[in-house]
Amino acid sequence: MQTVADSGTTTTLVDAVLTQADGYWNGALLIFRTGTNAGRTAIITDFDAATDTLTFTPAVPDAVTTEGYVLVPGLGHADITAISQDATAADNLELQYDGTGLLGDTFPLRQDQGASIGTAQAGGADNAIVLADASAFANNTLIGNTIFIHTGTGAGQSRSITANVLSTDTCTVDRDWIINPDATSQYEIHAGNVTVAHILVAALARFATEDTSVSTAASGSVSKLAQFTLGAGTAIVQTLDGTVYCSESDINQVYGGDNVQKWADLNNNEDADEITARINRAITVATNGINDILRGGRYALPITDTTAAVALIDLCATLAGVWLYESRGVEDFDPETGRAVHKLVYMRDRATKKLEAIRANRIQLDVEKTTRKGTASPRSVR
Repeated sequence: MQTVADSGTTTTLVDAVLTQADGYWNGALLIFRTGTNAGRTAIITDFDAATDTLTFTPAVPDAVTTEGYVLVPGLGHADITAISQDATAADNLELQYDGTGLLGDTFPLRQDQGASIGTAQAGGADNAIVLADASAFANNTLIGNTIFIHTGTGAGQSRSITANVLSTDTCTVDRDWIINPDATSQYEIHAGNVTVAHILVAALARFATEDTSVSTAASGSVSKLAQFTLGAGTAIVQTLDGTVYCSESDINQVYGGDNVQKWADLNNNEDADEITARINRAITVATNGINDILRGGRYALPITDTTAAVALIDLCATLAGVWLYESRGVEDFDPETGRAVHKLVYMRDRATKKLEAIRANRIQLDVEKTTRKGTASPRSVR
C-alpha cells in the first residue's frame, strides 16, 4: 500500500486512508518514500483503527508530517534452525535479497530493492500497466526494473520495464502479458533484474516464518523446488529433475485458490507443508501426463521454450486440478470403463483432446522439433 501520511510523531503515523481493523498492519514493514525521513524503514507494532494510527519501531529522526510512505503487510523472519537441507543456498538467497545472511535477519526490504508497491489503475495495452495514481516516477526512471504482479488478475507474471510515463502513470514492459492486468492487480516493482529467488521471498513474505532453500536452475526449469514453511521444524525440499509446465498460481486461476487448498488438504489437517507438497506433486503428475501424450511426436521434450510453454500452462493447470480433486476420493464411477465420473471430467477431457491435437499437429507450437519422429524423450520428473 502506498499513500501519504496526515501527521504523526517520531514513533507514530496517522493517516485517515487506513480503514482496516485493529491490529491489521501489525508486523508490516513501513517504508518512508518522501519527506525528511525518506529512506527510513520501521516495523509496525500496533494499529489503532479508531484513530487511524500506526505505531512503529525504531523511531525516525523527525516527527512524521505529510510524508509519502509504503506499507508491506505481514513480513516474516528467517528461522535458520528450521532449515535442514541446503542451508548454504538459503543463506546465499537472503544475502542477495537484502545484503545480510539469515542469522538474526528480519527480512527488511531495502529502499533500493523496493521501488513501488501498489494496485494498478488499469492494464493499458497488452504490454503495459497503469500504476497506482500519483506513483510519481519521472519519465523512464523505472527502465530496467522488474514489475511482479503478486495478487489479482495476472498474478504470478513478471516483466522488465522498458519505459514509464509520469503524466499517465503508465509502464511499458518488454513483452505482452499472458493475462492482461487490470484494476485488481497488485504489483511490486523491484530495482534491477530480480531473480526468481527474490520474487519467491517477496511473494511469500506474509508467512510467519520462512524456511528457505533455493538452488540455481535454468530459466523455465526447476532443479530444486523452494519450500517456504511455517514455523520451526524440518524444511521440505522436493527435488524435481526437469521442467514443469505450470505453478500453483496457475491452478488457482482455473479453479480458485480456496478450492485448490481444500482439494490438496488430503488429511484435513490444514498442514501448509503437506498442502504445498501435494500441489507440487499434482503439477509433476500433470507435466508427466502432458509429456506422455506428446512423446513420439514432432516436439523435443520437455518443452522449455518460454513462449511456447505458455500454451501448456492452462492445460497443465487444468490436469493438475483434476488430479487433486480426484485424489480426495470420488464416489461415482462409470461401471463399464471404471473412470471417475464427476463435474471436472469435462475439464480433463477438454485438456486431453487439445494435447492430442498438438500431438497430431492440428495445433502447432513454435518450438524446437525433433530431427526425426520418435526421438523426443522427456527428462525424468520425480
